[in-house]
Amino acid sequence: IGRRSVVGGYPHFDYRAVPLTESVPQLDDACLLVCMIETVEGLDNVEAIAAVDGVDVLHVGSNDLLVNMGKPGKFDDPAIVAAQDRVIAAAKAHGKFAGIGGNRNVERQAEAVRRGAQFVTTQTDIGFLAAAAGDWTQGLRKALA
Repeated sequence: IGRRSVVGGYPHFDYRAVPLTESVPQLDDACLLVCMIETVEGLDNVEAIAAVDGVDVLHVGSNDLLVNMGKPGKFDDPAIVAAQDRVIAAAKAHGKFAGIGGNRNVERQAEAVRRGAQFVTTQTDIGFLAAAAGDWTQGLRKALA
């Protein structure tokens, strides 16, 4: 299903220089192939995508899919819930993991897990750092007040 780039110095190897004869087979064995379902076209083909040998995860990019559906930001819309459920069902039917992302609301993420999602993307690195910095700043301002 394509080719992974050849690089070295991954965190998997503690950033050590590992000979490609060792690193490539290890990285190939550890690769996870995640197919993002972020368009109506992707959703229409999710069962066929799920049937592809080598695919490990079907992952709904909820925010992007909502924009593609013409419903930006409407995370509680029945259409996105139905789309997520369709992806979860396709993944389950083909022995794949089902993933949900593109929605940072913890309650909605928990509900998706209850409905069968097993792989959840929650936030970006910078988002986590910004949130922590904001919390710390608010705490300092409160302490100084």
